[in-house]
Amino acid sequence: MRQLCGRTGLTLLVICIGLLLSGGSWKPAQGMQRAPGSVYFVATDGEDGNPGTMDHPWRTIQKAADTLTAGDTAYIRVGVYAERVEVQHSGSPDAYITYAVYPGETAILDGKDVILPDDLVGLFNISRNHHIRVSGLRVINAGPHDNNDRRPALRERCRRGPACAARLAGR
Repeated sequence: MRQLCGRTGLTLLVICIGLLLSGGSWKPAQGMQRAPGSVYFVATDGEDGNPGTMDHPWRTIQKAADTLTAGDTAYIRVGVYAERVEVQHSGSPDAYITYAVYPGETAILDGKDVILPDDLVGLFNISRNHHIRVSGLRVINAGPHDNNDRRPALRERCRRGPACAARLAGR
C-alpha cells in the first residue's frame, strides 16, 4: 500500500488524469491507423500460404481481400503488384476494412498484364461491398480504355473458340 502512495502511485495517478482529460482515447503514431481488428501485411516477396504477419507476409493483395473482415487492416509493402483485386467482405460503420500502403513506402497495383473480365470492372473491385478504405495505393494501367494493349494477352487466351477470335478481330 505504501508503494501506491509513493512514486508508483503518483505515476499512475498522472496517467489516469491524462487519460480522463483526453477523453480516454489513445491516438496512434502519425501514419499508422489503429484498427479494432487484426493487422496483416502483404509484400512482393511473401507467400499466400504465410500467416500475413510482418515477418511472414502474404504475396497478393487478393489474399488480403479474401481474408480481411470488419475492422481488419492490410498494410501493403513497397513493390509492384500485377493482379486484379476483388474485395470479398464488407466492413461496418465503426470497423472499416482498410487496405493501406505501409507508411513511407510506395506500392503500385499495375494492370499492364491483367485481363479484365469486362469493361465494367477495374483492378480493385469493391462493388457490392461497403465500409472499405483504400489508402495510398497507386493504380496504373487500370482499365480497357487507357490500359496497355491487351491484344497479345487476348491472343494467348483465345485458343478457346470462334467467339474469342471474333472479339479479337473487333467483330
